[in-house]
Amino acid sequence: MAEEKHEIIKEAKEEVEEILSEAVIKEINEFKQTAIWEENSRRHYVEEVALKKGLEKGMKEGLKKGKEEGMKRGIEQGIQQGMQQGIEKGTEKGIKEKTKKVVMNMLQKGMNIEDIVELVEITREEIEEVKKEM
Repeated sequence: MAEEKHEIIKEAKEEVEEILSEAVIKEINEFKQTAIWEENSRRHYVEEVALKKGLEKGMKEGLKKGKEEGMKRGIEQGIQQGMQQGIEKGTEKGIKEKTKKVVMNMLQKGMNIEDIVELVEITREEIEEVKKEM
C-alpha cells in the first residue's frame, strides 16, 4: 500500500512537472512573441523616422537646388531679354537719328516738305520738329 501511494505520488509529480513544463513553454513562447513584436515595432519606428528625416533632408536639398537653378535660368533669361530690348531700342534710336539727319539734309537742300513726307515716310509734325532743331 505504501508502494501504491508512492507510485501515485510519483505519477502526480510527473503530471505536475509536465503541466508546469507546458505552462513554462507557453509563457516562454508568449514572451518570445512579445519580444519579436517589440523588435519589429522598434525597427519599423526607426525606419520610419530615418525615412522621414531622409525625405526632409532630400526635400530641403531639392528646394535649394531648384531655387539655385531657377535663379540661374531667370538671370540668363533676364540678360537675354535685356540685350534684346537694348538692341531694339538702339536700332529704333539709330533709325530715328538717321531719319532726322536725312530730313535735315533734305531741308538744307531746299526740298519741299510734301516731297520729304512722301520719300522719308514721316509726318509733317515730325518734319516741323526737325526744323526747330536746326
